[in-house]
Amino acid sequence: MGICSPRERVTNLIKKCFTPDCGENEIIWMANGLVNPCATIVFNFTKACSAGGTIQITLTRNNGTTRVITLNQGESRAITIDGIDEIEVMCSGNADQGTCAINMCMIIHYDRC
Repeated sequence: MGICSPRERVTNLIKKCFTPDCGENEIIWMANGLVNPCATIVFNFTKACSAGGTIQITLTRNNGTTRVITLNQGESRAITIDGIDEIEVMCSGNADQGTCAINMCMIIHYDRC
């Protein structure tokens, strides 16, 4: 917090395993009005829908820009991003293939008024 700023900077840790349906887009996290959010996020893609399957992770910033990351089963990726607004994932495959699995660990910082 700055000496003249009325805002306090808050940090939270989020750890979760997500199992989205194969072939479907799923929003796994939203900022929901957090002020000035920035985060360091680690994704670990543990189970694909099929052999050689991938997962596509779309990170949307509050200014509307996006960054897309594609991972193969067994890969991990870390990213730091400011203005994070939403995280969406889609596992390649068909709905009849069940679900895939991705672990996410996120350290999120934001302002509290």
